[in-house]
Amino acid sequence: MNMENKFNVADWLNNQPSISSNNENRTNHSVYSSGTERDVEQITERIESAAIDIAPNYADWRDLGFALADAMGENGRGYYHRLSRFYPQYSASETDKQYNACLNAHGHGITIGTFFHLAQQAGVTIATNNSVRTNNKVKRKGQSKKSSNSPVSPQEETEEKEEAEPMPTFSQEVRNRLPLLFSKIVNCANSPEDADLLLLGALTVFSACLPNVYGNYGNREVFPNLFLFVTAQASAGKGRLTLCRHLVLPIHANLRNLYDADMEEYRRKQKEYAR
Repeated sequence: MNMENKFNVADWLNNQPSISSNNENRTNHSVYSSGTERDVEQITERIESAAIDIAPNYADWRDLGFALADAMGENGRGYYHRLSRFYPQYSASETDKQYNACLNAHGHGITIGTFFHLAQQAGVTIATNNSVRTNNKVKRKGQSKKSSNSPVSPQEETEEKEEAEPMPTFSQEVRNRLPLLFSKIVNCANSPEDADLLLLGALTVFSACLPNVYGNYGNREVFPNLFLFVTAQASAGKGRLTLCRHLVLPIHANLRNLYDADMEEYRRKQKEYAR
């Protein structure tokens, strides 16, 4: 560094972007391509066909608004309504109010990738006609990973081989021996990897519904509660696990009904004692 150079205020001011340019960027939000809108439209249609609420809690709903506002500005409002209406307490006025807040916030670092993540987490396929998403990478149609003239480093060659190597899955013989209930679950899978996810997820949620079942191991009572921890790259299909909770929703609803009945009986007796 040359310590004799002097700071010139005029030169610095001439290199600064104009205020009007900054304001214009804030007004228009992020620039999005027609391909992005086609992706959002195609995935939104899938969500509507399945009638799925991809943002069941406020944090996800808020981030969904940020994602659409950042990528599409005012054009994302219609999508926000279409995606929000599957919430049981959906309100058009509240949705408009929330989207206005997202637009005025000028972004919180949340991009349209959050929309794809929420959709995939809800079990919706996010691969579209416009792009092919594999292993958290986007490859446009007609675009090769490497041109034939481009040199490939040993590290890149190793990574490509690792990506091409399939992960081990349960054999077809194992799937053929499953009980009828689990066979029906596995038959909903669209790949061997997906079948493994659904099977392991189903076993995990069902294990939580066996409170009176236990065995003895090492002179100790052992209960069948299982824990499942799955790690994978984005868009790898982990979101399918969220569907497994629907398998035990009838049990959950029955327990809630029993609880409500017991509470009602408790309140009735409390009133009688109060007299």
